[in-house]
Amino acid sequence: MTFGERLVSLRKEKGVSQKDLAIAIGKDPTQVRRYEKNKSEPTATIALVIAKKLDVTVEELILGDNNPDSDLCKSLKENFNKIMLLPENKQRSILDIIEPFVNQNK
Repeated sequence: MTFGERLVSLRKEKGVSQKDLAIAIGKDPTQVRRYEKNKSEPTATIALVIAKKLDVTVEELILGDNNPDSDLCKSLKENFNKIMLLPENKQRSILDIIEPFVNQNK
């Protein structure tokens, strides 16, 4: 889900209109529409104001609903901790494998 899609979803879920959000962040409603269509991204300061208005964390607004307590997140953390104990050459091999997946989502 893109930032714009998350913004639309959260805004509607919270019952906040584009106009109300625009007033809260001190911008024109057209700017909110630009965020929602992924034609523009808010600054960190504006993202914080949006998150507060929508009563979510900045992380949830930007990254989505990645629950750090989920089983998947716990498993990833455990495995990354184990990877850190491996010899450097094995760490580099693992990094070579996962880096393309991570970078394609930038």
